[in-house]
Amino acid sequence: MIRYFPVLGQRLGQKAGTLSGGEQKMLTLAKALVAVPDLLVLDEISDGLGPAVIKEVGVALRGLRERHGCTILMVEQNLDLRLEVADRVAVLKLGNLIFEREVGATGLRDELVVQLAP
Repeated sequence: MIRYFPVLGQRLGQKAGTLSGGEQKMLTLAKALVAVPDLLVLDEISDGLGPAVIKEVGVALRGLRERHGCTILMVEQNLDLRLEVADRVAVLKLGNLIFEREVGATGLRDELVVQLAP
């Protein structure tokens, strides 16, 4: 998993509790990815991460999905990460499904921006 999160390779001798918040999140995700799960459930995985780390997370998740057929159920605010990893996008509002599309759908980004507007 160090290929996805090179900063963790620089911290191999460091205790997990002394890592930064972003590094701890990367470590948590790396531990989950090592298991090569059939289903991975993520809740706001990008929260508190910088743009470069979010990009690394997206690459790691997409790789897991493409190489191992892992199903990923993700609750995520970061639109770019969602669109990078997902096959389908759904929007829930107050527990009701108000929008659902395949990621390859024409105009999806614009539709999502409208649906996610307050």
